[in-house]
Amino acid sequence: MSIKNHICILAVLIALALCPVKLTAQAIETPKAFYGFEPGDDYKLIDYKQLIDYLKLLESQSDRLILEEIGTSSLGQPIYVLAISSADNLSRLDELKAMNRRLALETGLSASEKADILARGKVFVAATMSMHSNEVGPSQSVPLIAYELASTTEAEKLRWLDETVLMIIPSHNPDGQDMVVEHYRKYLGTKNEKTSLPGVYHKYVGHNINRDFIMLTQPENQAVSKLFSHHWFPQVAVRETPDGCCRRALFCAAANRSHSRKHRCRHVELDRHFWGTYDATHDSRQPERRHTELPV
Repeated sequence: MSIKNHICILAVLIALALCPVKLTAQAIETPKAFYGFEPGDDYKLIDYKQLIDYLKLLESQSDRLILEEIGTSSLGQPIYVLAISSADNLSRLDELKAMNRRLALETGLSASEKADILARGKVFVAATMSMHSNEVGPSQSVPLIAYELASTTEAEKLRWLDETVLMIIPSHNPDGQDMVVEHYRKYLGTKNEKTSLPGVYHKYVGHNINRDFIMLTQPENQAVSKLFSHHWFPQVAVRETPDGCCRRALFCAAANRSHSRKHRCRHVELDRHFWGTYDATHDSRQPERRHTELPV
């Protein structure tokens, strides 16, 4: 082989080495490898920086995730949305958001225009995690959810990713997450281990951050509201927070009003029995399943 050929092969190898390459599913780092424990393990909580640091790592290793800053918390921490979908969908994310915007705001769309958007668009599902910071489960589960969807090779889950764009706000109240985690770590292993934070877990409104969605006075809620109603326009919004009876509530996002009135949002309350797990403390007075049709 000539020296010229050697040089050409070497140049190609160097170029390949310098190209940013997303890792295979097997090479994506697991939450357990990153943290030294699996989120959800007994006596272990991750703070906000640890949460976001892992999501940034996943973003660098997988083409199924995009982490985008959407605002700043009351104490100055960045707030993010994590988009999880197929690589093809994320490569045309701006186009898909533009379709959502048209469906949400353009009341004069013709039937053919709607049909075209619905054929080419994807369903956006938004999930806000741990609005109440002492309800730690949703935010602590985000690394597990993100890893599973970034690394899965299961056909059914790949179909989910192809048909939807999952929008996760990893922590609706980053400051509160840190306050709660710091308090737990401080008293872990002492007689005060199970005590609650002796104060509110937000600079101004504490537990009542969810009651600010009318006035929108807090930057955390302003960031989420702008994301929903000005930029991404999700069709489904899911609030993930533990409940005494462990129900789930699913809503169509209110911004999407361009469809005819025959299309309605459905609110479904499901208790633990419906989800296939038994709760010995289940209150029999609670409805087993309730559907409420909400007009658009």
